[in-house]
Amino acid sequence: MMMRWAVLGVALVGCYAPHVQSGAPCSPDVDNCPGGQMCLPAAGGYFCGGVAAPDASTDGPVRDDAPIDGGANCFGTGLVTNLCLAQAPAGTVAFTADVTIDTATVGTGNCGAIVAQQNGPSLCVVAADSISVAAKVRAQGPNPLVLIARTTIDISGALRVDSDRGGAIGAGAQTSCASGDGANGMQGAGGGGGGGSFGTAGADGGKGENTMAGTAGATTTPAFVRGGCAGGKGGTGDGGGGAGAGGAGGGAVYVIASAITISGTVDALGAGGAAGTAGANSSGGGGGGGAGGLIAFDAPSISATSAAAIFANGGGGGGGGGNQPSNGGSSGSDPSGYQAGGTGGNGGAGGGGGGGNGFGAAGAAKTGSNFSSMYCGGGGGGGGAGVIRVFQASPGALGANVSPPAQ
Repeated sequence: MMMRWAVLGVALVGCYAPHVQSGAPCSPDVDNCPGGQMCLPAAGGYFCGGVAAPDASTDGPVRDDAPIDGGANCFGTGLVTNLCLAQAPAGTVAFTADVTIDTATVGTGNCGAIVAQQNGPSLCVVAADSISVAAKVRAQGPNPLVLIARTTIDISGALRVDSDRGGAIGAGAQTSCASGDGANGMQGAGGGGGGGSFGTAGADGGKGENTMAGTAGATTTPAFVRGGCAGGKGGTGDGGGGAGAGGAGGGAVYVIASAITISGTVDALGAGGAAGTAGANSSGGGGGGGAGGLIAFDAPSISATSAAAIFANGGGGGGGGGNQPSNGGSSGSDPSGYQAGGTGGNGGAGGGGGGGNGFGAAGAAKTGSNFSSMYCGGGGGGGGAGVIRVFQASPGALGANVSPPAQ
């Protein structure tokens, strides 16, 4: 029998004036609000708010207690209903160069306002009379992104709230609903983590030597705007170490207008899970892939060209480590387009379990593979699908290149 371990047994741009009605939940005892905001009491607790920094379109800061007009300034008929702004959306927001929006920050190039959402995370709102997305607009941070236009929103570029293995977390991705972790190795190797779930279930991980795999969480019908769930992490090898991290779930974007046209891409992809690597005495399991997030459109008129693609697929699970310290597995991949989910990573040489593929248009998330030799970890399960919703118009208005199917 080959000994695996050498040490085994040795030991915003535009004209909309920023206004913060209420923002991310906070603690009055801890300074945990974004710069330029204060922790203020509001219905239901304390929220970040206060005075937003002025930009070129304003004469000065807008107070947090400015009156809200209502009526024509209220938007949304679905998961977002009657979201009321302090001022009528005006001017044009035109994204003509690539930009990353920080959804925890109010000010030019980021959120026009951060608004509390009942029972869910706060919302980063960008509002104008019309909005055009002609470049890559990526939103990251704790709050989902909401685009509101009084007239039209045109998406010819890329609107992204995806997460990736490089560490980017899509806007509003959930951090408290990860699927089950693989069991830690006790005289054995780690199990693979379960794939994240949201609109469809992620897949279970694979077993490690003498250890159980993580199971995928339950599916969810969203009652508010939120992103997808992360994959579970892999179990550690015997003695600790080697566990692959679960992939983050995709974020959430909600688009409201009188008319929406789409000829580009909108994505809320989940991230691939990390590979299992060498633990102290045996390998760790691979992390589960993250589930896709939420994409929603709310308009009486929606049209999409044949080039449009809208997708919220799941990330691939990471491969479990193999039977030598140098035989780490491969991480699961991020999804690359509307058709495919992320591909599961290969198991480490000598018997590591492979990761499962994430959900894509071609099929459901796949289970991670079990170990096949001593000292080897299991593969992580693939991430499930996100959710795509349409309000007022027909789901078919989004065209053919949609994954998962719109509801």
